[in-house]
This record gives sequence, C-alpha cells and structure tokens, in this order.
Amino acid sequence: MTSFLVELWMSLRSASLADQASAATVISLLVTVVALGLAILGLLVPLVAICFSAWRYLSDRRETSAREQFHLYHRIIAEISRGADDRGIAHKLVNQLAYIHELRNFPEYGALTCDLLTRLKLEWQSNEPIDRKKTDVLAAAIEGTIAHLQGRKNKWRR
Repeated sequence: MTSFLVELWMSLRSASLADQASAATVISLLVTVVALGLAILGLLVPLVAICFSAWRYLSDRRETSAREQFHLYHRIIAEISRGADDRGIAHKLVNQLAYIHELRNFPEYGALTCDLLTRLKLEWQSNEPIDRKKTDVLAAAIEGTIAHLQGRKNKWRR
C-alpha cells in the first residue's frame, strides 16, 4: 500500500497542472469514500449489538414464559385431580369447570391433557359419586375440552 502511495506521489509531482488537479480530485473522492465507509461501519456495529441484545432478551422472555406455563399447567392438573386446594378445601363445581376449561389454553400439552382428563373422568365415574349430577357436569366439561383440543390438533394437521 505504501509503495502505491509513493508511486502516486511521484507521478503527481511530475504530472502537469491539469493532471495534478484531476489526481487531487480522485484522491479527494477516495478519502470521501473511505470516510463514508467508516461512518457506515460506525453505525452498523452498534446496530448489530442492539439487534443481538433484543434477540437475547426475547429469547430469555420466551424461556421464562414457557417455564411459567409449565408450572401453571401442572398446578391446574393437580387442582382438578385432587378436587381441593392446597389447604384441603374442596373445590366448588364452578372452580373445577373453570380449571377444566382453562386447559384449552395449553395446546402444547393437548395429547397429554386428553389422556389425563379421560382417565380422570373414568375414575370419577367408576367411584361411587356422592353427587351424580356434579360428576355428569364435570364429565361433559371434560368431553368439551377434549373435543376442543382434538379439533385444534386436526386444524394444525391440514
């Protein structure tokens, strides 16, 4: 690179005034192009850093959200199957219906949910229920949730 500059300098010294003016214009243009390239590079480096930071933030949020969904799903399943809250107080019918309906919001666990709800329904129906009407209402809610989840699965396969 330095030999190129030396040759350019030597040729400019021996060139005519018109040639020197055009060479100066070319050098000025080269300097402008290099300066513009450096300015663009100066903008691209922070832009890449910002994009990487945004991607990393969104990735972390996605992982956190998935973990929270996982824990919420398992808590809902436990609440439905136990029939009582953490203190042992029995759920009212409305609470269990709401929990069963809420399972529709977890399509990623659709196959597992259908299997668990089917088993739970069979367990409730095989036991001697205290309240047959409540068992029938819960069984209908389970069927609705299973139908919803299977309908979603079929839509995805199309």
